[in-house]
Amino acid sequence: MGILWLLDATLQLQPLMFTKLFPEEVVLPAFESLPFKAFFIGTLYPLILSHVFVFNLFVFCVQALLGFLVIVYHKSALTLS
Repeated sequence: MGILWLLDATLQLQPLMFTKLFPEEVVLPAFESLPFKAFFIGTLYPLILSHVFVFNLFVFCVQALLGFLVIVYHKSALTLS
């Protein structure tokens, strides 16, 4: 499972993810399905749209960290049993 998170993190580094198309075609439709969509669309979406590179770099770091932690936790859980 951790390897899938790391794969997802590397896919986040694709050049298309660093264009304005990513927030418009991926983030905005995802925000529209949330219960408090006025907050997400009114506050977070303009912030993401104006800082696409920083947002993608942040998402990459979170996904890579999750993948790394799942791999490390899995190995430490195996040693406990």
